[in-house]
Amino acid sequence: MKRLAALFLLLMLLLPHRSVFASDGVIYENDFSDPATISDFSQYRHEWVIKDGALRCTSKTLDKSVTDSFSHILYNAKEPLADYVVEVDFMNATTTGGIVFRADGNRASHIKNGFFGYIAFGASTGNKGAFGHANAAGAWGGNINVGAVAYSPGDDIHIKVIVKGNYVNIEMTNIATGKVVYAYTYSIGSDPEHTQWKSGTVGFRLNGTSGFFDNFRISSAENVSVPSDVPAEDYGAGVSFVSHTGRYMLEKPLPKMPYTFEATMYFPYTASSDYTHIILSNFQRGKSGFIFEITKGGQPSLMFYDEKDVRTRYTFSGVNVYNGEKTHIAIACDISKKSISCYENGILAQTLSLTVDPADFCAEYINLGTDHREINLNLFSGALIDVACYSDVRTAEEIRADMEKPQGDGLLLHYDMANSAYGDNITDLSPSGCNAIFEKYWLDEVDGVDNYAYSIAVVGDTQHNVQYQPDTFAKLYDWLAANASAKKTAFMLGLGDITNDSTDEQWKYAVENMEKLDGIIPYALTRGNHDKEDAYSLKFRGTAYEKAVGKNFLSTIANSWQTFKAGKVNYLVITLDYNPSDTELAWAKKVANSHPYHRVIVITHSNLDSRGELSAHGENIWSKLVNACPNIEMVLSGHVFNDKIVETVSRGKAGNKVTQFMINGQCVDCTRIYADESAAGLVAMFYFDESGRRLSIRYYSTSLDKYFMECNQYETAVGNIAGDTDYDGKVTLADTFAIYKAVTEEKVCYNGDVNGDLALDAKDVLLTINHRIVEHLIGK
Repeated sequence: MKRLAALFLLLMLLLPHRSVFASDGVIYENDFSDPATISDFSQYRHEWVIKDGALRCTSKTLDKSVTDSFSHILYNAKEPLADYVVEVDFMNATTTGGIVFRADGNRASHIKNGFFGYIAFGASTGNKGAFGHANAAGAWGGNINVGAVAYSPGDDIHIKVIVKGNYVNIEMTNIATGKVVYAYTYSIGSDPEHTQWKSGTVGFRLNGTSGFFDNFRISSAENVSVPSDVPAEDYGAGVSFVSHTGRYMLEKPLPKMPYTFEATMYFPYTASSDYTHIILSNFQRGKSGFIFEITKGGQPSLMFYDEKDVRTRYTFSGVNVYNGEKTHIAIACDISKKSISCYENGILAQTLSLTVDPADFCAEYINLGTDHREINLNLFSGALIDVACYSDVRTAEEIRADMEKPQGDGLLLHYDMANSAYGDNITDLSPSGCNAIFEKYWLDEVDGVDNYAYSIAVVGDTQHNVQYQPDTFAKLYDWLAANASAKKTAFMLGLGDITNDSTDEQWKYAVENMEKLDGIIPYALTRGNHDKEDAYSLKFRGTAYEKAVGKNFLSTIANSWQTFKAGKVNYLVITLDYNPSDTELAWAKKVANSHPYHRVIVITHSNLDSRGELSAHGENIWSKLVNACPNIEMVLSGHVFNDKIVETVSRGKAGNKVTQFMINGQCVDCTRIYADESAAGLVAMFYFDESGRRLSIRYYSTSLDKYFMECNQYETAVGNIAGDTDYDGKVTLADTFAIYKAVTEEKVCYNGDVNGDLALDAKDVLLTINHRIVEHLIGK
């Protein structure tokens, strides 16, 4: 029996077109045990032979005009292939080589790529593996995917390619370990270059003589399915951000900048994206910061940006997380070695030169899984399972331990999201307590504001609306006019950058729509840096607005003032030009001081940055105007990108409270416009009580009829307590005497005008005394 079995095996090996791995649906099969079967192929550029049971390439040149070192051999198919499976063992895969699809004699003998369709590299002696195509001219047409098998794929790999319908699936398996080292499914599409998969022949391509091929087979794909994605149950662990109805914001800044960034993630091997996948980012929020992300091709990347927006990016091309497996990525920045290293599943994959120090950047205003933009395409669309950051440089051994449980004194942040769902708040398991709070973007309803006496409408930069969606701009002013009575709107404040390019067309549309408020809501406008100075003054010439602000500086509307009364408050609004000069600030100071009984609102285009700190312009405005005038209670500006209403409370030199706001819907509008969505047309409605000190803010989209983010719907307090002349937060006996002394000596005492009648008299003294008695009785 043993002799019969051996004889049968020998017979099978000697059959030229059949081998021991034969199966149903085989179109062609060759285990290269018979040298004579080389006649089934045509060879180009260099000589191929069958030797020692394998297909090999010699150094003999067949075409002396060829300068390319790659050799080609093509199977002489009797008819074009369609819906087929190709398999081959590629031995000594450290040699660059792979399978050629849709190559012919003319192209294979060409000095260029020698194939029209696609090729699968099994490995590369360089820095990348590839799965790509040539173009019609014979030049390289680009990679479909790069780098997944570039490093240590194993000496010998089995390549299997399924071409069926509109899909091509490639899978590479380490023969020694049986592990799949690379898997990818590609949609062919309708491009003529892509459709070459569906016709022609199949062959091999090899660079050098050390690699060789064995066990070649072409079979029908009729009963074969193309792996199109990963199992749903595998993809379910972790959080995917694709629904994008809100954003995750860290509750507070990290204690310090990390030196090691780690994340465990899952992407299907069919993953593809035109955008990056953000893991952590504070881009455009802080003065400086970082983006920890996966590139659109699947490579880990860390980018730093400074206060001048100089960007330094480190991308690890030797790693690809589009692999259908749970993958842990760690990026460690070692300043002492001036190196930045990427670890894949605890194994060092690639090291680059480090040219910056993470400590020089900010660790605040950080988002998880996206950045701060309301419509953001760079969101994490895989499954994010675990994220951790460390203040120290983690070693490979420590990183492997971190994969089991993040730990150590340097742990700054740890999110375990394996069992989390999108929209859940995520607890920081590190000592830092930087929880990731989910903020929903659009709210259909919010808590109503009851018992308010009046409102002031605030409109930030409208430049993108005016240029790209003028209908949205018109709708904003239609809403303001139509709701003026219902909302008890006493005044409207426009914060600049009315137009984007300051063209005649944009100004015509802007002015026509703002004039809808004439006779309904008085308003004040400030000029932004996009509103050219000459056009700004010219376009309002002869309008009702120009007449309303006739009390201005140097006969221009760029610096002007108006008064109005709402509730029991007499307001003075001072409009400052963009980046006002010292002369203009001196004029504004004189105006404020000449209205000692008015509570002053200052509007200008640039004052606060996105963090609520004074900009360079704001520093000048504060030091030469706001700080010196105790009756200035509010300063409002736009200019800076931020989805949030930014509020900062400061104290003037007299101790008075000054509330400063930065409000700018520009970021929401431009990202929505970029995504072909309707702009928001946002207005911040300020609802005041009769005293003008209790303030409720509602940030509303006149285009969507929704409210933008819960954090922008809140209650606050502005102004100073009437009768509190020393601004200590209390009305005391000292305040009563101060007011009495001011009355008798007819001296200015702004905060002593308790009843707001623009006079300092005995009534104010009596009201102050009564106020103190009431506070005493109720135990304050």
